[in-house]
Amino acid sequence: MVKLFVAVFILFVITAEAQEFLINELMISNSSTLFDEDGDTPDWIELYNKSSNPVNLAGYTLSDNPQNLQKWFFPEITLQPENHLLIFASGKNRLNSVYEWETVIDWGDSCNYLPLESEPDADWRMPGFDDSSWQRGVTGVGYGDGDDNTVIDPVITVASRQKFSIKNTTQVEKLILHMDYDDSFVAYINGVEVARSNIGTVGIPPDYDQHSDEYIEAVLYTGGDPAVFDISDLSILENGENVLAIEVHNFGINSSDLTLIPFLSIGYNSGQDSSRGTNPLLTFPNVQLHTNFKLSSGGEPLFLVSPGLEIQDSIGPIIIPRDYSYGRKPDGGIDWLFFSESSPGEENSFPGFLGFGDTVKITPQAGFYETAVTVDLSIGGGSSRIYYTLDGSDPDSFSTFYESPINITNSTVVRAIGYQDGVLPGPVNDQTFFVDEPTDLPVISLITDPDNLWDSQTGIYADGPNASPSFPHFGANFWQDWERPAKIEFFESDKSTAFESGCGIKIFGGWSRGHAQKSLSVFFRGEYGSKSLDYDLFPDINIDRFESFVLRNAGNDWDGSMMRDGLMQTLLNDLDIDKLGFRPAVVFINGEYWGIHHIREKINEHFIASHHPVDANNIDMLENDGIAIHGDSQHYNELLDFLNTNDLSTAASYKFIKQQVDLNEYIDYMVAQIYFDNTDWPGNNIKYWRPKTEGGKWRWILYDTDFGFSRFNSQAYKNNTLSLALEENGPDWPNPPWSTFLLRKFLENDSIKTKFINRIADLLNSTFRKDQVKTVIDSVDTIISNEIVRHLGRWSLNQGNRNNHLNYINAFADSREAYFRSFVLQQFGLQGSTLIKLNSSTGGQIKINRLIVDQFPWQGHYFKDVSIQIEAIAKPGFSFNGWTGSITSEARLITIKLGSNIDLVADFTVDESNHGVVINEINYNSVNNFDSGDWVEFYNSSDQNYDISGWVFKDSDDSHEYKFADQTVIAPKSFLVLAENDSAFSSLFPGIAHASPMNFGLSSNGELVRLYDGQNKIVDSLVYDEKLPWPEQANGSGATLELKNPAFDNSLAKNWWASAGHGSPGAQNTVYTSLDEQKIFNSKFSLEQNYPNPFNPETVISYHVKENNNRLIHVKLEIYNALGQKVKTLVNSFQEAGHYKINFNAKEIGAGLYFYKIKSGAFVETKKMLFLP
Repeated sequence: MVKLFVAVFILFVITAEAQEFLINELMISNSSTLFDEDGDTPDWIELYNKSSNPVNLAGYTLSDNPQNLQKWFFPEITLQPENHLLIFASGKNRLNSVYEWETVIDWGDSCNYLPLESEPDADWRMPGFDDSSWQRGVTGVGYGDGDDNTVIDPVITVASRQKFSIKNTTQVEKLILHMDYDDSFVAYINGVEVARSNIGTVGIPPDYDQHSDEYIEAVLYTGGDPAVFDISDLSILENGENVLAIEVHNFGINSSDLTLIPFLSIGYNSGQDSSRGTNPLLTFPNVQLHTNFKLSSGGEPLFLVSPGLEIQDSIGPIIIPRDYSYGRKPDGGIDWLFFSESSPGEENSFPGFLGFGDTVKITPQAGFYETAVTVDLSIGGGSSRIYYTLDGSDPDSFSTFYESPINITNSTVVRAIGYQDGVLPGPVNDQTFFVDEPTDLPVISLITDPDNLWDSQTGIYADGPNASPSFPHFGANFWQDWERPAKIEFFESDKSTAFESGCGIKIFGGWSRGHAQKSLSVFFRGEYGSKSLDYDLFPDINIDRFESFVLRNAGNDWDGSMMRDGLMQTLLNDLDIDKLGFRPAVVFINGEYWGIHHIREKINEHFIASHHPVDANNIDMLENDGIAIHGDSQHYNELLDFLNTNDLSTAASYKFIKQQVDLNEYIDYMVAQIYFDNTDWPGNNIKYWRPKTEGGKWRWILYDTDFGFSRFNSQAYKNNTLSLALEENGPDWPNPPWSTFLLRKFLENDSIKTKFINRIADLLNSTFRKDQVKTVIDSVDTIISNEIVRHLGRWSLNQGNRNNHLNYINAFADSREAYFRSFVLQQFGLQGSTLIKLNSSTGGQIKINRLIVDQFPWQGHYFKDVSIQIEAIAKPGFSFNGWTGSITSEARLITIKLGSNIDLVADFTVDESNHGVVINEINYNSVNNFDSGDWVEFYNSSDQNYDISGWVFKDSDDSHEYKFADQTVIAPKSFLVLAENDSAFSSLFPGIAHASPMNFGLSSNGELVRLYDGQNKIVDSLVYDEKLPWPEQANGSGATLELKNPAFDNSLAKNWWASAGHGSPGAQNTVYTSLDEQKIFNSKFSLEQNYPNPFNPETVISYHVKENNNRLIHVKLEIYNALGQKVKTLVNSFQEAGHYKINFNAKEIGAGLYFYKIKSGAFVETKKMLFLP
């Protein structure tokens, strides 16, 4: 079957016969065919003027959106008859392009020159200077290399002048000077310096006898390329005559040679009547127009629109395989064909085809086989021919011809392509067959043509011709920012196929690129098939969409333990620090075992948006010394200015810093880096970000910690990294002054200093406690233990060396805690440590500073002379009676300035007097067509009547209060509603017992609500909000806020959800969740059957979101019709763990069969529902 790859055909609005200015060719997925001036490979569009008249393009537009035909405007540019115009559809929106180049000063052109024996006239560089007394010759000028057309005697300096003319400077878009010289030069145009190399200071003319800074040899005579200088200031040019003046300087009078060969080329934005062309020795940047949009590889329309808003030409959505073009043949004709050899900016002269052949079917499917497997290739059509490769190379008609099934005896990639008469070959199909591969890790197969990896000129894994012999081999191909196409197949640890996708791969990392096994970045882009990967790569992180990720070789720990960075990140799993997911996997490249790689997240704006409910396009992200990599550094620079110019010891400064920085996260980040002894920090490997919104705070990202945990020193646990992080005058690496500035300044504030010291103690008593750390070490080592022997053998690494590093890591864990404490004592002049012992009766937990203790008895060390806070936290149904032991107190929160050891017991008892009345439901903004007024529901969860006569309800305004009338009683397990407006409530909820009128409403912008007893003691209070994480559907959409269970903490947003319908005043909430159900719900994802089903027109959809270490989880709930078209998105937000119920009203979309689908991370489930008319 022949495939045309057309998604949706639409008719050309204007036929080719009727128009003279046309879309002539386009490429919507360009990976290597054509590069722009930035070295990128964007989509491109070619236009053609088939008429005999020039076309002025001013006012014409291109667009990919039929609703916005004037999306991108052409600049003032003229397209000559029977000429082509190339435009990059890159999204870069550039309006300057070079239509043609002309070399106006060339090798062999005449010049006036003068060997300088004294200072020349001051104006010798100017256009009006009289150079008639100078000598006359042709370039090159010089001596000694045999490349000189004009040979001169040895000299320190020779000056030259050459004239060139420009008819219209407005047509000049670029000016390029190519220069072959020996040993240095300075060039001027019309007296203005435009280029210089290897001599003096820019802007200061050299003395006539000034020597060059060092030797530089000319290159043209040995086959090299001349140096290129882009002259950006075009304002120096004049209409008419201009002058290029150059002075070339030698390294010394005894130098064996001197060379002066200039080439000056002009890039014009339109065709010239007469041009001498360019010298074939020269290369020029591809300076073209760039649209402000890209073309979708999935197919989309393209419109060429006249200034009068008439569609001049158009083409419907069409899918074109990567690196193929689609164009007219002949140029400007009516027939459109696919081209395997494109011709951007030139005649479509190569063979064209109507479509593509079928894809070869490979059976059985890719996967794991215990013994040899027989692979069969097939394709439809009697004239079909199949060719295949087994080494990863791209198959073509020169590859092995398929005649019989292939016997695969070891792990192999099968790549196959089919040829059918009259069409282009179909897509390559490739699958990996693993034979006898008993790994228990996930497996990744990367498939790419070997030249993409190993070719000496283009291979990203190769040394290439310019590699330095010394590690890490700077100049090698693997130091280039090159991306190559590939395919990735991912198999889970149970060997099930998880996904396969086209992708791009790059070498990743810094110094560790020099290792034999390198890290790889994997990118998902439209030109490879999909713009993102929709899969949960990290089971412990609820993220299911990635634009990229990294396969890391363990960085600088590659030949050490092969696990340090992953270990350190894993240690921080219970802390709120931005860090990277970690998952070891085995990689095969073209079927060859490539060893263990660590799957890691790639730090960019998408990484931030995956972990936080922020807009990826609206953040500031900086690295190192305030270098912006997304957004800008203005806010951060303002913070630095404040720290430099204010007294930081004040309470006002403390408040300001807390408003700018997520201080708790920053302190945790700093303490972790210091504990790890990461000595490739703080002057390196720093990234930090903030939401670019009002109140957005800076947070730091922890990554590349593999210098830590005794990587290069077996006794690094003794290193005082605290002192290093506070050094005021450190070296450029690893701790220059800018890198320690923030922490130094913050610690000038006593409140921050106390928080910092206490947090060190918190973490040394928990996360970095020796036994805890060693448990994590063992768990991470266990993950790779069954694979590490084969990995080490693959890369000729030594098991004994790795064992030594594991010993260093464990020794670090044994000793670092004590040394870190000693560093704190030394740095802050403290007098020692205090032992704190804590115990508790059943019914509560204890919080010491920020550390929650819930296992007793407990003990830990804190620092003398530093105040700590200890807080008793009662569980629901219990009350705190007081502290006994070293301190006797009834205060729930106590502050202690430590001296001697402390032994405390928190006493909790069942709270018999605890009020059982809770705020259970809130209606603060009714929908217009069901306006019951604002109201609040109270629930008596006890087994006794509650007389609430004289109790008071208030909102955030103390003048707004409602006092309950005498003899107001709430029966056990019963409800009472307080309504703002009696008639409004009663008309919509007749028969529901309620108190009224409240006579004040509740805010739809968030509100504090409070209930007091008759003694003016607070019974219940909470602050709700109209924004996430509170349910947004309760704000004017018809739903109310409902508490999932009266026993849940109603101060937490996660315990509330939007009701079904218009709420349930006076009755059990529609989102009610039992305590047992909540435990189950929090441990898993699930999607329930809607109820009622069938329905008309409303139904309720329930689902459960699992616990995620107290972090929000992204959830998407969508409705699809029977054709698979999405008709509504009900949920697309970050949510906390719990049970949710969503009301779906289908009256606007009509009766029929619908599907509802939930997606959160790797969890995806779909169910049917029926809307009856």
